[in-house]
Amino acid sequence: MPIPLSLPEEFVLLSQRETGEVRYEPATSFGCAAAELGELLLRGKIRIWHKERRLFSRAVLIGSGKIELLDSGSTGLAWAEEVLNGLVRRQAAKPKPVTVTSWVRHRSSDALNQHRSALLARGLLAHAPPESRRKPDRYFPHPGAREALLAELHAAIAGHRPFDGRTFVLTQLANADGLNSEMRRGLSVWTVLKSKSFGDVPPSLLRATSALTSAIPSPSTSGGGDGDGGE
Repeated sequence: MPIPLSLPEEFVLLSQRETGEVRYEPATSFGCAAAELGELLLRGKIRIWHKERRLFSRAVLIGSGKIELLDSGSTGLAWAEEVLNGLVRRQAAKPKPVTVTSWVRHRSSDALNQHRSALLARGLLAHAPPESRRKPDRYFPHPGAREALLAELHAAIAGHRPFDGRTFVLTQLANADGLNSEMRRGLSVWTVLKSKSFGDVPPSLLRATSALTSAIPSPSTSGGGDGDGGE
């Protein structure tokens, strides 16, 4: 039986377009590092928390999310051990909490390279050299695997199946990487808004996922989210 893809592997598979390119390389690399945190979050290895302020009886999240290490024990995933050990070292070196923004920035390049390599080894990406010296290498996704993953996310967005924690986190990360239209597949914005029911997603995961997506830069920004908040 094939080993299931990890969350960062799923994210990279989605991010690689049929052209072999990504929409915006910094968003993909930062998003991949954020997806690693998402995997550890879902496994109960870390917690992500925010400072909150009440505004008109509503809780408003302040600053970048902070990472709290709950369990540094083995996961059986080499990349996860590397991330957990890195968090242990960072937390030992500085008294202040490690922020999502600073960690994602620190880990982004290594994360993308590692998970691209993992997908290449499993035959889910195919590498091709750049078309010119000024362009990056191309990575073509396995069309059937990418399509199946997009169909799964579309079903949740369209309301055909409930969001679980994993689907919710992956959908939000993919949306931050510019995949909204591919996941919507022609659904009107109103239809999507009506169908979005996150009742099965714990409020703590909603807030943590917001911290992950805010660390992903868009082409109109020069960095990933807000300030480091303690790094």
